[in-house]
Amino acid sequence: TMLSKANYGEFGQKSVILEDELFVQKSKFGEGRYFYNVISDARYIGDFIVVIIANSMFCTVPREAFADGGAEFLSEIKKHAQLD
Repeated sequence: TMLSKANYGEFGQKSVILEDELFVQKSKFGEGRYFYNVISDARYIGDFIVVIIANSMFCTVPREAFADGGAEFLSEIKKHAQLD
């Protein structure tokens, strides 16, 4: 399910998708596909939702990209990654 609208930031359009088995981030630079078990945290930080991957990489998504400020996205990613 695609949960975010396109974000036009300094690196261009990007999107995030929550698939059954994978968290997917797409941008003009390519696509990152991560199993949920490597996600170590997901939280609000300022105006962003930050997804921390394998304790060393991270993906940020502006909260304004979501109609609900990212609440559904954050809840779903935490459920898939078993962070709650």
